[in-house]
Amino acid sequence: MDTFEATIRELTAEINGQFPRPWMTDITYTYPLNNTTPHAVQISFEAFAIPDKITIKANGNTIATTNTEVSGFHTWTFDYDPAIHGTSITAEVNAPDQNTEWQLCIDCAGAACEASSVPLERQSVFYNFSVDTSIWNCPATFTVDNEPSPSSGTRKLTEGSHTFGFEANGFCFCDSIISLACEQKKPKLTARGTTYSLVPPSTEIKVNIGNSSTPGE
Repeated sequence: MDTFEATIRELTAEINGQFPRPWMTDITYTYPLNNTTPHAVQISFEAFAIPDKITIKANGNTIATTNTEVSGFHTWTFDYDPAIHGTSITAEVNAPDQNTEWQLCIDCAGAACEASSVPLERQSVFYNFSVDTSIWNCPATFTVDNEPSPSSGTRKLTEGSHTFGFEANGFCFCDSIISLACEQKKPKLTARGTTYSLVPPSTEIKVNIGNSSTPGE
């Protein structure tokens, strides 16, 4: 038995003689909470390069979700109340690519829920959304991997495809009667030193984060 297999068996409960891998698709896990007093519960989800979707529920109610398949590292925090949330948390994972891999932590102690606990290199990616509001009306909420984000900032992202854009189902439209102005001043995204036009009606763009050690900042 190699080291990898031994580690899997240490970390994974046996089911019918098998040790399920964390990259198995369409699977639901139930996590009993050790601390059932009111406190802030932190959740972290590392999807690595191949996108996966996760939905976290308590007592049947959704408390966190990626909404769609995403890459990279994601965290949420919610105020746990045993009277509302019960004593366990359910995670529904949809991983449509059988080659995917992911890690999940719910209410872990110390550094276990931090990005630095996952043994791979993330890149600091600076991004900036630019919208000429004098002629363009766009959704007020910017997103990175479908999570609300500031219009400009730095994110730690793993290698793979990441989505930058506006809130789900949002769209932009141009108020100018001069079509040339609309064409020349399209909403833009700059990420890793490259500028992209967000061409309406599309309000998102996929940016591939490679393994370069010099991200655009």
